[in-house]
Amino acid sequence: MSQRSWTVVVVAILVVVGIVAAVAYFNSRNTKPIVEPDVVSYDDFDTYPTPRTFDGPGYVFRVDQEKKKFPVLKLDVRVESSGWESFSRQVKTTTWKLGALGEFLGDSKVVEQLKASGNADAEVRTEIELGTGSRYRTYDADIEVAVKKAKITYRRDSRYYVVREAVAVKKITLKIDREGGIDAKVEANLKKLARADGKTSVVLKDNTQLIADFGNEELFIFYKVDRLLPPGSGSQKSGEWQVLSPAEPEHADWIAEERQ
Repeated sequence: MSQRSWTVVVVAILVVVGIVAAVAYFNSRNTKPIVEPDVVSYDDFDTYPTPRTFDGPGYVFRVDQEKKKFPVLKLDVRVESSGWESFSRQVKTTTWKLGALGEFLGDSKVVEQLKASGNADAEVRTEIELGTGSRYRTYDADIEVAVKKAKITYRRDSRYYVVREAVAVKKITLKIDREGGIDAKVEANLKKLARADGKTSVVLKDNTQLIADFGNEELFIFYKVDRLLPPGSGSQKSGEWQVLSPAEPEHADWIAEERQ
């Protein structure tokens, strides 16, 4: 191959690499967490994308390079309920996109309708009240023993985590902020968010409050994790999985999930 031909090949390769890098860069800038931290938050906890009965303490999951979360297994570990906790001081006023609000309330059909009609990005301000809830937790010694006994298959493209603690509530109240008016698109679609399916109901009260009531069940909304290190990694180079409990809270960074 002539020198000129080699030059053309090298230039072509550099162009392709540049395009790939640019796409990766802009994709990374456009990726967002499922629930924005400022929307629903509590202390050092992360927020589940939807209220749920699964994925509680002892749940092991992995996050791959594309920031997608996959279930791994549930550890055979003791989970303790530490009793009721008041969230009366955790009232928070925040701005939602209507589609994100629908996703958090778990109504995928309405979310698709909102997207199709171009109303998913309409914004609404709400005041969130959680009332009372329960905290569920695990203990270091129990987790360490359970992790060593568990048969976890390691994938090099993933980071592994275990849920150590979670907070569950029976009801979430979202008060619609009408001061200064409200987007007409929001007004027209609020009623669509109200529903009753199974044990969960979402009621639009007086057109000013969305009340998500989970009946007699408590649904997890916040969680904390520890990182799991595979055999041969970490400072100790152990031949077993290790639980990494950092001085600062660990946060699992993922933007999509696959459920069992």
